[in-house]
Amino acid sequence: MNRIVERVVAFFCPSLRQVRDLDVPEAKKSPVTAAAESSFAESFAAARSGSIAIITAGAIIPLVVAVGISIDYGSALRQRAQLQGAVDAAALAAGRAYQVSGSIGEATGAAANHFAKMTTAVVDPTLSRNEVDEANLGMVLEATARVPTSFLAVAGIASIDLRVFAETTLRIGGSNKDVEISLMLDTTGSMGNHGRLHALKDAASDLVRIVVPENQNGFTSRVAIAPFAHAVNVGGLYEAVTGTAPGADTCVVERAGLDAFTDAAPNGASTYFGRYSDTPLRGACGSTAEIVPLTSHRGTLISSINTLRPSGFTAGHLGTAWAWYLLSPEWAGLLPAESRPAEHSPTSVMKIAVLMTDGAYNTWYEGGNGNSNEQALALCTAMKASGITVYTVGFELTDPSAEAIMRDCASAANYAYLANDADALRQAFRDIAFKVAELRLTR
Repeated sequence: MNRIVERVVAFFCPSLRQVRDLDVPEAKKSPVTAAAESSFAESFAAARSGSIAIITAGAIIPLVVAVGISIDYGSALRQRAQLQGAVDAAALAAGRAYQVSGSIGEATGAAANHFAKMTTAVVDPTLSRNEVDEANLGMVLEATARVPTSFLAVAGIASIDLRVFAETTLRIGGSNKDVEISLMLDTTGSMGNHGRLHALKDAASDLVRIVVPENQNGFTSRVAIAPFAHAVNVGGLYEAVTGTAPGADTCVVERAGLDAFTDAAPNGASTYFGRYSDTPLRGACGSTAEIVPLTSHRGTLISSINTLRPSGFTAGHLGTAWAWYLLSPEWAGLLPAESRPAEHSPTSVMKIAVLMTDGAYNTWYEGGNGNSNEQALALCTAMKASGITVYTVGFELTDPSAEAIMRDCASAANYAYLANDADALRQAFRDIAFKVAELRLTR
């Protein structure tokens, strides 16, 4: 500090030394008393003026130094805040890119691009560290900058160096929960129009990549798929749920009776599901893809999504029911060990159903249960009551009844999405996925 003061004195007050070193003339001695007194008064006045100048300069110099330092460091603090904001935003953007693509190159590239766009007002910014943290499914970034000084340069301090950090960590289902998600995917004939099925494949695959990381530490995330059209293809579960051996296909329809709107597993004739039968109007069910029970194998899920083919009519209540069954612990005894749903526990597992369709529900079999809309709503109500969170995604809907069932089935108004094009559909699935797989700044 003394060195700074000395330099400031030399720079701003070159004449101060003259004031400080002012010699006060001695009064000339005279036999005449009046002349002596006059000389003494003049000498005292001169001495007092010099002292005041010294005191004033001594008070001003620290004030000038403090103001100058505050100006330079204030500028540095503003630059640091901008730099920290840029590196935080870059880390989050890169983390999202890594979630969606799984590519380290895309993630680091996104960080670099975002950082460059956010630091145009920062002096000499450098992204000195840009890495993917594969263990925590996040990013580690470090940035530096050098801010030139104005006042402190007088003291030989030409610049102030800045260094900031940002780290992100992925928290799927929060910090201490497993995640189970079932996807009801519409594969009806209308999905073959205007590239809709291709858009759905992209959107559903994005969700899988985001919520099912390859590296699962501590807690697991699993996804099930329930494709539907005018029936649901249950594959190897056919005999267990119908009580008969499969014939031409393994497709089922709804069941009647007291368990029509429950998740009770079939255990006798009164709880079995109806067997699908071909008709000239509806045709065969063979093109409907099989359900996929809960799995954490990303490749299996994406492969299943990519095999979806459009065909048939819209029995939305069947897709709704099987999206529920694949999450229900009541069905654990019928499913492979690795696909068994966990018991309901809000503190340890998050269960989510995503119901997607592109049209009105127009096909049903058990008239005593109500039409497809009525059955779907009853199933949604019971599913939500069991503790499952329901998201809905309507794709290019034009029928008010279809919009209504999407709205009424969702757990909340903001859990119902209406996508009017492929980009909006993809964004809807990503938005749901990002709510489940939360990326957090941890540093």
